[in-house]
Amino acid sequence: MRIDLALVERGLARSRNHASSLVESDRVLVNGKAARKSSQNVEEADKISVLDAVDYVSRAGHKLAKALDVFTEIDLVGKTALDVGASTGGFTDVLLRRGVSKVFAIDVGHEQMVEQLFEHPKVICVEGFNARELSPATLSERTGIQQSLINIDVVVADLSFISLTLVLKQMLSVAPNAEFILLVKPQFEVGKQSLSAHGLVNDHLLRAGAIKQVVTEAESLGLGIRGLERSELPGTHGNIEYVLWISPKELPNQSKWTDRIETVAKETK
Repeated sequence: MRIDLALVERGLARSRNHASSLVESDRVLVNGKAARKSSQNVEEADKISVLDAVDYVSRAGHKLAKALDVFTEIDLVGKTALDVGASTGGFTDVLLRRGVSKVFAIDVGHEQMVEQLFEHPKVICVEGFNARELSPATLSERTGIQQSLINIDVVVADLSFISLTLVLKQMLSVAPNAEFILLVKPQFEVGKQSLSAHGLVNDHLLRAGAIKQVVTEAESLGLGIRGLERSELPGTHGNIEYVLWISPKELPNQSKWTDRIETVAKETK
C-alpha cells in the first residue's frame, strides 16, 4: 500500500493531500527512517509514525519543539524571548505555544513572517535587522522600547549563511542572563571548501568541529553547555543539524561534553 493511503487508513493524516504534505516535510518515519515520497510502498507490519502532530507555521518549528521536549528544565511560561533569524516564524510559533508572554522576532529579511504571527499581540517583529548589529541600543531603537524595560529570558536562533560565532557576543549583550537555544548548522560553520558538491557536510569530524567551534566561542563569553541534540529534521540539502542549549548559569565545560559532541556528530539516522 502507498504510504499516503496508509497514513489516512491508520488515522495519522486527515486526507491524502495532508499525508503528502507530511511526507514532503520529512515528518513521516517508516521503521524509524524518513519516508521520501508519497508513493513509497509500506507493509502492514511496518511501523509508521509522524513527528510532532502539531502543524507549526514552518518545519523549523518541529526542530525547536523536539529539542524542548528533551530540554525539560527550560520553562517558557510567562517568559520574554528573542528569536534571532525569525524568518516565517517557526521558532516564534513554538515559543508562543509553549507559553511565552512576549517574543522579539528579528530577521534581516522583509515580509517573511506569516501574517498570523506578524499581527500577534505578543510578537514584536523587527524586519531588516542584521544580527551582527544587535545591541541593547539598537534593539531598543528598533522596537521603540526603553532598554531598561527589555528583559529577555530566553534566546533562540536559526540563522543561515552566517556562523553563530559571529553573533553570539551580540546576542549575549541584549540577554546577559538568558538561556540560549541555538540551531547549529555545520554547513554554515565549516566554510564552502568543506562542503560536498551537493552542499553537504559528510565528514562527522567536520560536524563535530562545527559544534565545538560554536561552543568554544560560547565559553569565551562565559557560557556553558546544558544540552545538545541532533535535529530529527535535516537542513539545507539534507544536512544534519544540531540544537545546542547553552547558559550563563553553567560554567564553561566543553571537556565534559566532548564524548557527547563526537557521538551526535557521528549519527546519521
